[in-house]
Amino acid sequence: MPTVERYRELLKNAQRASETHLSAYNAARSKFGTNKQGHEATTRELAERFRDLGLLYEALAPAEKRFLAKDITACDDIINFLEVDIPVSGSGYKKEKLYRRLKSMILGRRQIARLQEIAIARCASAEQRREDSELRRLMIQLADDEFLRRVADIPDDGGARVRHKKSLMIEVVLKGRKDLRPKTKLSNK
Repeated sequence: MPTVERYRELLKNAQRASETHLSAYNAARSKFGTNKQGHEATTRELAERFRDLGLLYEALAPAEKRFLAKDITACDDIINFLEVDIPVSGSGYKKEKLYRRLKSMILGRRQIARLQEIAIARCASAEQRREDSELRRLMIQLADDEFLRRVADIPDDGGARVRHKKSLMIEVVLKGRKDLRPKTKLSNK
């Protein structure tokens, strides 16, 4: 199964192909003046984009198939994919689906720790992603006092968006986990 590094390589290639296609398409559209001619002029770049996306999803497919069949041994492979934070076309939908399914899986401590690290990294990022809401819902099950403290301690270097994502994560987890409410003493930073 692919490692985190292999998924990172595949995602970077897909992102690079997507950027190359977009750049070529915009240049062709500016030159020819219509969307149709822009698409016709960039068929090679578009084919490369879809080829690279196909390679990514082909690498993920065996683990995803096992995971969706509730094979617990596939969880580590899926988490390898989730740990790579490079946005490409369709990856947000895929991650959203995987986070949703993880809620029904029995996870080990190491897997929970890896998923908590992903959630903390997403809270510290100023980027808004499609899969963030499902990740917050997953954290309702996986959070503990230490996780909430770590989220609260994320520096606000990213500005208002990071502050909002931190407060949203804490709010969602506390709404779903009554057992964490009285124990958690979080300061507003």
